[in-house]
Amino acid sequence: MFLYFLPETAGQPPTLSLFLDALHRHHAPLPSGRYTFEHRLLRSTLPAPTSAPPSAPTTSSAPSGLSAPSSTTLQLLEIPHLSRHPLLHTSNTTAAVDREFTAFLRAKLGGLWTHKQTLRCEGQGFEIEGADLRVRVGRLVMGETVRGTVVEVEMGGVERMGEAEGVLRGFLEGVVGGEGETLGGKGRWVLGEAEGEGGVWGVLDTGRQYCELLRPR
Repeated sequence: MFLYFLPETAGQPPTLSLFLDALHRHHAPLPSGRYTFEHRLLRSTLPAPTSAPPSAPTTSSAPSGLSAPSSTTLQLLEIPHLSRHPLLHTSNTTAAVDREFTAFLRAKLGGLWTHKQTLRCEGQGFEIEGADLRVRVGRLVMGETVRGTVVEVEMGGVERMGEAEGVLRGFLEGVVGGEGETLGGKGRWVLGEAEGEGGVWGVLDTGRQYCELLRPR
């Protein structure tokens, strides 16, 4: 699975329209359902941690050590086509959590984390006729501001990124590479390695990719 982001450019047509036009010119996409997600970024309100002496005791009554965050940011991703549970990402872990936990986070740990931004994506999924590929394309917005277009490309029947990387990259380059200055060279790839056992790509790997794409820079 690959992610690709096309930022908006002032004075240029919307990237979502440009990409969909190119997709239909190069392939025969068949609509396969709605594509949507919401990403929330929180920052720690605590001062940056300092190293404690080795013998110093540490205690925590909150799950996952969130009462004393080692990460300065926490990302929450709700993405229905990928997981029925929200995904939580910090600097060193990605995990699926239930909605009771997100309620606990707001109610009990709200003073330790402050909300910084919410990004939302609305779009459409497609099946590519003649290929075992699924493409999801959506407009990314923050408030009323359009930030760009998110493209997800997934290949069926593979478990490891290395088995699909060449096909997925070739597919996307075939769509955007022939569009000159309107799309070619504008986008940003998000790649990664599976962290699961045996290098098998899983839901949490995809969630981590999304959080890498959506984190502020």
